[in-house]
Amino acid sequence: VSGLIFKDGYSPTNSVIEFRKNKHELANNSRITEIVIDNFNNPDRTQNDNWVTIYGKNNRFDHNHLSGKKNKGVTLVVKLNSVESQNNKHLIDHNYISNRQILGSNGGETLRIGTSHYSLQNSDTSVINNYFDKCDGELEIISNKSGNNKFIGNFFNESRGTLTLRHGNGTLVKDNIFFGNNIDHTGGIRVINKNQTIINNYMEGLKGYRFGGALVVMNGVPNSKINRYHQVENAVISNNSMVVPGAVMKISGYEVTFNGEATVSGENYSAERGEFSVRRGDVGVALLKPEKRFYTVERQSTTEAAILKNLAGHLYIVIADETISDGMASRVVRIWYHPLVAFIWIGGLIMALGGVAGLMRREVKSFSSDSV
Repeated sequence: VSGLIFKDGYSPTNSVIEFRKNKHELANNSRITEIVIDNFNNPDRTQNDNWVTIYGKNNRFDHNHLSGKKNKGVTLVVKLNSVESQNNKHLIDHNYISNRQILGSNGGETLRIGTSHYSLQNSDTSVINNYFDKCDGELEIISNKSGNNKFIGNFFNESRGTLTLRHGNGTLVKDNIFFGNNIDHTGGIRVINKNQTIINNYMEGLKGYRFGGALVVMNGVPNSKINRYHQVENAVISNNSMVVPGAVMKISGYEVTFNGEATVSGENYSAERGEFSVRRGDVGVALLKPEKRFYTVERQSTTEAAILKNLAGHLYIVIADETISDGMASRVVRIWYHPLVAFIWIGGLIMALGGVAGLMRREVKSFSSDSV
C-alpha cells in the first residue's frame, strides 16, 4: 500500500491504519510506504486511538510521514497479543515522525513495541534510520516493551523524552543521535531489564534530568512484578558520547563558550574539531576551532591549538584525546592564558635594534677619528 494521505479528519475506529483484516486474519509479508497522516486527530484529545497498528509477521513500514498527533494514543504501535504477532521480524525504517504534542499523561508514546503483559516475549522488530522531530507526547518517546529489538541509526531532534527500554530483554541500541539544542526535558536513553546493549550513541545539548536524562540506568525493583521495574543485569554500555554545548569557562577577563564538536576532513587527515566562542564583556572577540588530527598515511595524530593573539596576551585552547570511562566517551579541553607574550618578541626586536644602533654608532666614531 502506498500513496495514501489522511489529513484534517479522524478515524471512527481505534486506528487509522491496521496491518490486519480482522482479529483472525493478520497481515504477513506486507508493506506500507510513502503515506501521510497529518493532523488526523479526534477533536476530543482524551479519546484514545493509534494512528498505525502493526500485527502479524515480516511486515515493513517505511518512508512515511506522520505529523501532528494531539489526542491520547500511540502514534505507531507494534502488537504482540497473539502468537501470530510474536517473533515478527517487522522493519520500521526511514520514516519522518514529527510534532507529537505534549499529552500530559501516560499514553502519548510516539512508538511502542509490545506491552508489559507480553514483555517477556520477543518481537525481533528493527527500527532503523527514522527521524523523530519534536516528539513531545510523554516521557517515553519510544517505549520498548518486548525482547530482541534493534534501534539503529535513528535521529531524535528536540524531542522531550527518552528512548526507554521499559520492559523486555536483549535489546540493541546503536548509532543513534540525540540533539536537544538545550531545550528543557530533552533526553536520551533509559536502560532497564537484562542483557541490553547500548553502544556508539551520540547525545548533545540534552536538558532532561532524573528519568529523562541523557543516559539513565535504573536501579529497578528486586523481584519485580512484570509491570514494574526489573533490575538491570548484564548490560553493555560502551562508546557513547555526551556533549554539552553552552558550557562556559571564564579566564583572565574572557568568557569561553563551548558550541559543539564536529568531524572534519582535510587533504590527508581527518579531525575532531571543537568550536568555542570567545567574548570579553558584551563583545564577541573570536571564534576558535582547535583540532585533534589523525593523518591516515603516516598513522600519526597531532594536536592543533587554536590561539587568540593580541598585545595583552595569548589565549590558547587545546582538545585532548577521547577517553572511555564506564562506557561513556569524554574529551579534556585545556584553556590557558599567557599575558604579554607579544612583548617577548617586542623585547627581542628592541634588543636587535639596540644592537644595530650600537654598531652604527661605532662606525660613526671610527669614521670621525680617521677624518681628524
